Amino acid sequence: SAMARALVDHPSAGKTAFPTHIFPLYGSPMSSLDLRCTCGSVQGVITDASPKNINRAVCYCDDCQAFNRFLERDDLMNPQGGSDIVQVAPSRLRFTVGSDKLRSMRFSEKGLFRWYTDCCKTPAGNMIYSARCPFSGIYSRMFV
Repeated sequence: SAMARALVDHPSAGKTAFPTHIFPLYGSPMSSLDLRCTCGSVQGVITDASPKNINRAVCYCDDCQAFNRFLERDDLMNPQGGSDIVQVAPSRLRFTVGSDKLRSMRFSEKGLFRWYTDCCKTPAGNMIYSARCPFSGIYSRMFV
């Protein structure tokens, strides 16, 4: 449908909604999480990371699917067309290597800013153009 819908996936009741490579144990505080693109040319870090200040969603909206097709990266969607996104405050996200390889695009004037790496077409994240809703959506595949 044309209507955007983002759903939070819970693998099973009583377990974490985060992939185990991001938070191995629910509630485990972590000081930082490392990020990198598929080829490793772009790297970053999320600081002060814990399940209390990070959200995870699987988005099935038409724009997320179109973004993956734009990058020719259908391999990043689940079989139903969902993109696994981890939302963090922009102040916690920092690219440490290869930031000159980051590119952005938008599908419309008011659409999300969608960031990707020029080196290997890895989606790096998305942001809303508004201070009222400050978050960066990072594809879970970026996590090391």
